[in-house]
Amino acid sequence: MLPGIPELVKCPSCGFAQKQETLMSGNTFGALHFSDGSRIAPMLPETPRYTKCPECSVLFGVCDAKREKVAKCWGEIHAGKGKGEDAPYIEFLSKDEYCQAINEGLYGVSDTDMKGRMLDLRLLLWRAYNRRIHTDAYKALLDGKKSSLWNRIGSDDEEVIYRDNCRELLKLLEGSSDDEAYLIKAEIYRNLGDFDRCREALLRISKPKYYRPFIDAIKTACDTECTLTVPVDV
Repeated sequence: MLPGIPELVKCPSCGFAQKQETLMSGNTFGALHFSDGSRIAPMLPETPRYTKCPECSVLFGVCDAKREKVAKCWGEIHAGKGKGEDAPYIEFLSKDEYCQAINEGLYGVSDTDMKGRMLDLRLLLWRAYNRRIHTDAYKALLDGKKSSLWNRIGSDDEEVIYRDNCRELLKLLEGSSDDEAYLIKAEIYRNLGDFDRCREALLRISKPKYYRPFIDAIKTACDTECTLTVPVDV
C-alpha cells in the first residue's frame, strides 16, 4: 500500500473542512472476505462514501463535496506548508446516521437523485450490522452449530430495523437480474432465515464459476440454517 496526499473535503452546507486519506496504490493481499460482499483489506482500506459534518451536523455524500489536495507534494507537508493540518479526518456514519440519511435524505441531493443513493445506503446499513458479528461467524462456522443472527444484533428494536432494511433491499433489487444482484438476494434471504428462497436465488446465477467461493460459502451456511454473515475463502 502506498498512501497518497490527503484531501480536504468541504461540507457542502457550511464549508467546514475534513481530511480524507487517499491511496496511490493498494492491493487485497491478506484481505478477509465475507458472504455479504464486504471485506477487510489492510492494504486497501475503505474510505467513507457518506459522512457527517462535525460543525453543522448535516449528512452528505463525499462525492458531492468540494475537494482539494492538502499539498502538492509530501515535501510541502513535511515542511509545514500543507493546508488543513488540524482538520479532523472524515468518519464513517454510524448505523443510526445511516437510518437518518435513509429517512431524511442527504444534504444537497434531490429526491430523484436520492432514489439512486438509496440502494447504496441500505447496503451499507446492512453491512454495518453484519460487521458486528463477523467474529461470531467464525466461531459458529468452526463449531458447526446452527446460529441465529438475532441474538448477536442487540436490542429488539435493532432486529426490527435490520429486518425492515433487508426487506426494503429486496424491493430495491426487484427486477435486477444480474448475477451480483442474485448473490445479494440469496444472502439477504439467508439472513432472514428464508433458506428455500436463498437456494433459489443461488440457482439463478448465470455464471456461477465467477462467484464460486461466495456461492459455496452461502450454500454451506444455508444448509446448516445459519443466518450469520460467514467468511469466504477467496
